[in-house]
Amino acid sequence: MPHFSLAVPTYRRADTLRHTLETLLSQTERDVEIVVQNNGNDEATRLLLVSLDDPRVKHFHSDDVVSMTENWELALSNCSGELITVVGDDDGLFPDACRIAGAVFDGDGVELLSWAPFLYLWPSYWDERRRNRLEARVSFESKLQVELSRPWLEKFYAFRASYSTLPMIYNSFVSRSLIERVRHRYGKYFFGSLPDVTSGIMNATESETFLKLTRPLSITGISAHSCGHRLTRAETRFPRAEFERHFPQLAEEADPGPDSNLEWLIAIEMRLMEEYVLRERSPITLDERRLAWAMAAGINESPSRYDDTRSAILSLMRRFKIPEGEIEIPSRASHPPAPDPGVHVDGPYQILLVLDGNPIGIRTIADAVRLASQIIPSVNTDTLARGASEQAPAEKSPALARSRFRSKVAELASSISPFTRKLQGRG
Repeated sequence: MPHFSLAVPTYRRADTLRHTLETLLSQTERDVEIVVQNNGNDEATRLLLVSLDDPRVKHFHSDDVVSMTENWELALSNCSGELITVVGDDDGLFPDACRIAGAVFDGDGVELLSWAPFLYLWPSYWDERRRNRLEARVSFESKLQVELSRPWLEKFYAFRASYSTLPMIYNSFVSRSLIERVRHRYGKYFFGSLPDVTSGIMNATESETFLKLTRPLSITGISAHSCGHRLTRAETRFPRAEFERHFPQLAEEADPGPDSNLEWLIAIEMRLMEEYVLRERSPITLDERRLAWAMAAGINESPSRYDDTRSAILSLMRRFKIPEGEIEIPSRASHPPAPDPGVHVDGPYQILLVLDGNPIGIRTIADAVRLASQIIPSVNTDTLARGASEQAPAEKSPALARSRFRSKVAELASSISPFTRKLQGRG
């Protein structure tokens, strides 16, 4: 039985899957199985896996196309490892991800290790201005934080925290013991139509605490294939037939046209989990008034859907008697908000690094992982401290703190240059 299972549910995406698998096969930890769940038995996917000819890669398929949640559940059923994560078919893992996770779980009672991934927007990303871009929030202090699950759930249900901050199996390693407890209780692990979102709610419900690593173990990739962005962000609307095929439960309550707002669709999943899981175990009520604020805050993430989103916000305001003017709906923007390329200070010992991949030879998620691996701090698992979640401690001398921070940024800049030359040489 392998120690790690890297589950990759996929649907007709051999072009990006090839590069995702390259990052998984580059793990320094060898006790790994890679479970590819081929939705609908796509031939190109099958041929790709045959060409890899690697015993770590295990191919499973359904004869018919099933929903996203069913495909994820099938992938999970085919995993035999003790520590499990789900990797999207346009995402990537850092080479040391499994090694670090293994060391963290080699402790008392650890069942969840989570992190905030970097972001890579493929050349096929829908917004032309942000195509082929790496956005990396780099912390110069690698540490483990002990997070209380209940407060995160409460903030999430009040729309004061993003779903991505929950310990989803999509940005976490999850122990088999936790997964089996959930399956024993409910007969399945994944709920609803957005399995990443509902897994975060479930994991937080099933655990009093989870560990969060300040250094990411993966990069989330968003390509032209990415269902979430096609459904809620892209200018071209998601066809009704595809909506019903991939998200059948959502399709019963929402329309891919006027209802294709991310916060609105996530709220549907939150209500479902409230009814079937939280009400029985740990009652938390969805703050539907705050939903209107959340939708207003993100209204320009998809300018082409501005009018539909604005109408939905005004409907919520009428329903909950929210006074006009209490919620400020931003004016329509021509493009979604995005950070400019460059280095942005983003807090104590942390920067946001935004890189345009075109001039430095990045073309795929595997390229992005190789580059980012050169700029993130290494992790010494022997000295990785575990502590309560808190802000980074203040330096006694602000001048010394600034000096150290500038030194770290300079190290970062010098580490990028030789690597980008290598990438350009490959082209």
